[in-house]
Amino acid sequence: MSFEIVTTESFDTPGLPRPPPRQLEKLEKRRKKKRSLLTEDEIKEKLERAELRRKKREEERLNKLKEIQRTDALASLENFEVYKKERQEQIQNHKMDIVADNRDKRMRDIKAKLQERERRAAQVRRRRQEALEHGLATAGVINNEEEYPNSARDNPAFSQD
Repeated sequence: MSFEIVTTESFDTPGLPRPPPRQLEKLEKRRKKKRSLLTEDEIKEKLERAELRRKKREEERLNKLKEIQRTDALASLENFEVYKKERQEQIQNHKMDIVADNRDKRMRDIKAKLQERERRAAQVRRRRQEALEHGLATAGVINNEEEYPNSARDNPAFSQD
């Protein structure tokens, strides 16, 4: 098996034409497309299509912005509603705490008044009992010289004149 290697030097011979590079074909195709002269109608069509594309992109951007603003507004509204609920709950809890504190304070005041009343009632009972015993002692029914040592001396009924 044998291979023939073609070099660029072999094309330098004057009788053989040189093959064009591969990229040249592509470039020539592009050039031919560009070289074709456009009519006024074609130019206007292209400009209209470009304008439509530009308007379409602008509308898409505006729609995206509106959607973002709408979602932001909805999110803000939801956040405000949540904040409002939490604030109202805090106010309600605060009011309930105040009511509970006031109720506890009234209960303590009532208990304190009842204790004071009970203490005074016990004091009055004790004084009545003492007065009763003192009265009986002064009448001579009970001899309470230890409890009331001055009562016999102070009372003229018990004087031994």
